[in-house]
This record gives sequence, C-alpha cells and structure tokens, in this order.
Amino acid sequence: MGGKNGLSFLCCFIDPSTTGVPKHHICNANLMRNGADFSVFVNTAQEFDGSDSGARPDEAISWGKIKIDAQPVKVYADATTILPLLISQTFAKTWKSKE
Repeated sequence: MGGKNGLSFLCCFIDPSTTGVPKHHICNANLMRNGADFSVFVNTAQEFDGSDSGARPDEAISWGKIKIDAQPVKVYADATTILPLLISQTFAKTWKSKE
C-alpha cells in the first residue's frame, strides 16, 4: 500500500554502535501507521542478551511495528562493511552523473 504519492514507507536502520534507541523510535513511528511495509535491520547484536538491537524482526511484527505480510530482513554484519554494498546495489545503480 502506497502513501499519498504511491510511495511506501521503509523502516530501515543501520546500527554500527548496536544501540537500540534509534531503532526503537523508528519502528514506533511505523507502529503509528499500522506497521512498516519493509524492514531491513543491519547490526551485530544477537537476541540472547535481551537488547533492543538484538531483537529479530518477528518481535517487531508481534508488536505491529512491521506489517504481518512484510518480508523483513535482519543482516548480522558490521554496518561499516555492509553499508557500501547496500548502497552499490540500490541507490548507486540508478545514479546518473550530471556531467
């Protein structure tokens, strides 16, 4: 389901310091719109320590922060390694120089 301009909202979070507060607020904002359509979490946190950063996307689905029919992804990797790869395969593919 798109927004006013046919755009879908994205709950995307790159967490190099494994702090959960920004992720928590971003996902709570999506809770107010009945859940995010997409979700990509990138961090090195594991769920066994009980941190918000370590929570898997199915936890956010149970709270309604991500829609049930969404296909969330959690990437267990350091953001400094994975961020250039994500950019090169998404935004950079359609970038055109103004020269």
